[in-house]
Amino acid sequence: MDKKEVLILFGRKISNLQELTLELRLSNEYKFHSSNAKSKIINWLKDEDKELIRKLKLTHNKKQFTLFLENYQKRLEKEETIKQVTNLKKDLVETESSTRVNIYLAISIILIAIIIFQFLFFSTYKNYPDDITLLRNLLFTTTKQNEDLKNQINHLKNENNDLLEQINKENNPTIIISSELNNTIGPRNRINQRDIIVNENNIVINKNVSIAKINSTGSMHPTLNLYSTAIQITPKSNNEIFVGDIVSYKKDDESIIHRVIRVDSDDKGWYAITKGDNNEIEDEEKVRFEQIQKVLVGILY
Repeated sequence: MDKKEVLILFGRKISNLQELTLELRLSNEYKFHSSNAKSKIINWLKDEDKELIRKLKLTHNKKQFTLFLENYQKRLEKEETIKQVTNLKKDLVETESSTRVNIYLAISIILIAIIIFQFLFFSTYKNYPDDITLLRNLLFTTTKQNEDLKNQINHLKNENNDLLEQINKENNPTIIISSELNNTIGPRNRINQRDIIVNENNIVINKNVSIAKINSTGSMHPTLNLYSTAIQITPKSNNEIFVGDIVSYKKDDESIIHRVIRVDSDDKGWYAITKGDNNEIEDEEKVRFEQIQKVLVGILY
């Protein structure tokens, strides 16, 4: 659906989410950051879903930023489809219900006319009380059938509501952010369940991992405790580093384990900004990929 306000991005006019996600796909990371595209897009989408705006503000990676927009676009398209199907089903049910009611009403009128004719024609006979009883029974039956139709319509409406709720849950997974971790996003999943084999005496991880003891964890408490065992992998490129990951990197002769809260690039290339979960401010130094030694994929307490 086109928006009333046109967005000018990378020298092009953008009028809807589909055009926006396509333009972001065609752009590179440097172009995205150098043109201040993020703030322009967020301002353009300020009247959209509040949860989407919150995710976009926390994201500094173009790929993840684009993914959030694409998922939101798919959700809107699916909701519109469900709405159309629901309205169509509702119209069909109401049409069917109206048709049945009209048929029952016509039959009732015909039967009532027959009974009244019989009553008037055979009024000299003593059987007219039976005719009145038949008329009452017919009216009662018609009323009961109409009530049954109303119950069927309400049942279909409840089924539609359940379907909408189920689809919304499937397309809108909740990101749980703990206030104890200063509103940080969790690390990227890297080990699938099929890669873990649990035996009677040991556990095997079918990945190229290593382990290390944590010596000092004050800045990462309570995520990492003193002498916790970290399960790590070695990243091959900066494309494997995401916001929320816990990484160990070299600073002078010291090895530091902190969480990535932002990734970006400058004239020297890619870099990450890190922060300890228990620290109030982020680390001052930009961490280059060459400094990163490991990425944590698991913790043993």
